Amino acid sequence: VMSFKPCAVVILGGEPLIATKDWANPFIAAHYARLLRSLGVFTVGIGHFFTLDRQAFDSAFDCVVGGEPSPAIVDVLQRRVRGYVEPSPIPLDVVPNLTHLVPAQQQTDFVMTSFGCRFSCSFCLVQQFYTDLDQRVRFVELDTVIQDLSQRPESEIYLTDLTFTYAPPRRLRAMAAAIAAAGLGKSFTIDTRVDLITPTSADLLVALGVHRVKIGMEGVTATQLKSLSKNIELAQAERAVTLLREKGIEVVTYLLIGGDADESDYEATREYIHRLKPEFAPVAIWAYDLGGDYRYDTQFSPLRLAQLGLDKSVFYRYLDLQGEINPTVGPMIDLPADWEQS
Repeated sequence: VMSFKPCAVVILGGEPLIATKDWANPFIAAHYARLLRSLGVFTVGIGHFFTLDRQAFDSAFDCVVGGEPSPAIVDVLQRRVRGYVEPSPIPLDVVPNLTHLVPAQQQTDFVMTSFGCRFSCSFCLVQQFYTDLDQRVRFVELDTVIQDLSQRPESEIYLTDLTFTYAPPRRLRAMAAAIAAAGLGKSFTIDTRVDLITPTSADLLVALGVHRVKIGMEGVTATQLKSLSKNIELAQAERAVTLLREKGIEVVTYLLIGGDADESDYEATREYIHRLKPEFAPVAIWAYDLGGDYRYDTQFSPLRLAQLGLDKSVFYRYLDLQGEINPTVGPMIDLPADWEQS
């Protein structure tokens, strides 16, 4: 970093907008901030950890910008504002500027068309973040969405809204019409919930050019769903998968280890997913519980697995559901051939 001779560095400690990208450990971000400050660099922290757990991180940075990334960062850097800057919403009419990326030739296939979430799953810090901010789901202006999509060179785009089909049908219809009128010729992957997949929304996804849907199934037993505060039933998941497959849309099912579940719940889920045969089944451990010591947490932490009191073979059997290639991430790390004996 210092080879760029910076006078200021903005450090993201966890992704505050996208629930599936919160792996960045905020304590490591704070450590980097202290190192940079010792070299005379002005540091700014942004991320949901710094908003939800302020006292743990305020002293590490010269300034912390609360809430979402926002134009407040301009004033912070120009005037060297110190302390905590209260949250302000991200603008809905600004097209991301991709002209100064370093390195220049990098993947730019993540686009957001809305911000926020109205659901309260117990394991998701980003949803807790939006609950604390008391913000409704806000939608990026359609002209801005089209401009943003048009500048992306990739033909396959991941629309990383927290719950894409929470958007009203009239907005989805207008978006489909605008994409067609612009002749973009792109296909899309989205994230959503099983209870937001209906015959109407499935038809709209086809019109939009969505070819893959990632749904947060997390688990299939009543114990798991209650513990994770999903407020869904397995029948809704089955209906959603059936509807999507009838439309020729591929399905990815998120799975989670954590909560009050035991090995029998995980085995039931593993067997169900094995029969369901989704395109891919991303697996993670419920990490970053702010009520405890989360300094060493990651979504794949063996320490966190031990805290949950689960044998690592449970996690390995879940991982064994995954293919070699994650369709939206790339190659996965293979399990050791002797994992059952390790």
